[in-house]
Amino acid sequence: MRMFTLLVLVLLMPFTTQAQDITQPDPPKSLKKMVDSGAQIFYLGEFEGMNGWALIRQGKPEFFYENRDRTAMVMGLMFNGEGEMITMGQLTSLNRRVGDDMYAATGGSLSQHKQAQIAQPPVTDTPAPVVRELTQAQRMYTDLIASNWITINETGKHDVFAFIDPDCPHCKQMIREMDSAFSNDQIKLRVIPIGISDAGQRKAAVLLASANPEEILLKYAHGDNSALSAPQNINTKAVENNKKTLLEWGFDATPIVVYRTLKGEIRVVRGRPYDLNNLIDDIEKN
Repeated sequence: MRMFTLLVLVLLMPFTTQAQDITQPDPPKSLKKMVDSGAQIFYLGEFEGMNGWALIRQGKPEFFYENRDRTAMVMGLMFNGEGEMITMGQLTSLNRRVGDDMYAATGGSLSQHKQAQIAQPPVTDTPAPVVRELTQAQRMYTDLIASNWITINETGKHDVFAFIDPDCPHCKQMIREMDSAFSNDQIKLRVIPIGISDAGQRKAAVLLASANPEEILLKYAHGDNSALSAPQNINTKAVENNKKTLLEWGFDATPIVVYRTLKGEIRVVRGRPYDLNNLIDDIEKN
């Protein structure tokens, strides 16, 4: 955290030096999957034949260096032979070129998050389960799980997915109406952000990249328009993929709400639910 704090302080200092034009190569193919899922990527420049990249996801920066032939890449900070940190100088140059866009894309925070530990299944002699063909509803639900989403109220009891456009008034109203379900830990809302307009796409991309998307979206839904702004050059690939999923399943508006009942039945609500108590009862009793 001390190193990240130092980097933030350097980047937020005012600069008067003229920006330097840098010819930017294509991003490394090995980072494409992370960029496609919503990470923001910035070219740092070249040093000793190594092209540097800053990748930001969920408000946390990561630094990568790829050799000239694009046959190998390392992750971490770059130092020269005298022990001087090259990465810091490259970040300073980046700030001159793109200004605050780098941090606007992350919600203005470099807070760290603990990595979730993935439990390994125990080794047993139990026969493998019989694989059955999924129904159309189950395939759709699987696509939603595999999409790019954020969570409001992680401690909520029931998973509810929702395609949401940040600028959709009905989406904002639905989020406001769920306040009691959030405070009572009844609903864990998995927001799949899309954008109808270009501005909406950029705002949706900010939510996927942000370190604090829940806070930002709740403030925005409750009328704080300053809570959600987006730079022009933000990566919207993940949002475009979300919209593609929406359209592939025949939906053409937001919000679209999807949930699974106690017995595994999958329900779809087109538009905002008018009675959340009925929705929760359906989840728990059917």
